[in-house]
Amino acid sequence: MDLALIYNPNTTEFDLAVDGADLAAEDSLVSAVMVSLFCDRLVQPYEVSQGEDRRGWWADSLTDGQQLTGSRLWLLERSKQLISVVKLCEQYCQEALAWMVEDGIVSAVNVTAFAMRPGVLAALIHFTLNGASRRFRFEYDQERQIWRFTDEVQ
Repeated sequence: MDLALIYNPNTTEFDLAVDGADLAAEDSLVSAVMVSLFCDRLVQPYEVSQGEDRRGWWADSLTDGQQLTGSRLWLLERSKQLISVVKLCEQYCQEALAWMVEDGIVSAVNVTAFAMRPGVLAALIHFTLNGASRRFRFEYDQERQIWRFTDEVQ
């Protein structure tokens, strides 16, 4: 069970869902995927300029770096829309979601990234679980410098 997140497409923000006086829980993939992709993963010193923040999630310090939370998608924020950047997007999403296969939550994760139009990068993520499929689409708007959950693709 995860804490349930509510997505507001108008503000492109997430908030914790409330159920009465308690935080709501959910067992779908949505919250796990959001945390995995949109928390900033700690990067190695060589991946950023000297003196630049390596970011990372505060709780990673409790695992001695054995299991890092989040993704390196934040490294692509100011990148040009090149084929190599599209490939990095796929790689970073796959890396961020690998724990779901390792923990047996899903049996497979496949990521396809593509340039939708100038300034917009999209990632289509396909999960296989219990013989069924779930697909989510995310878009990165380079002008606004923000990722957003577009929808669950049927």
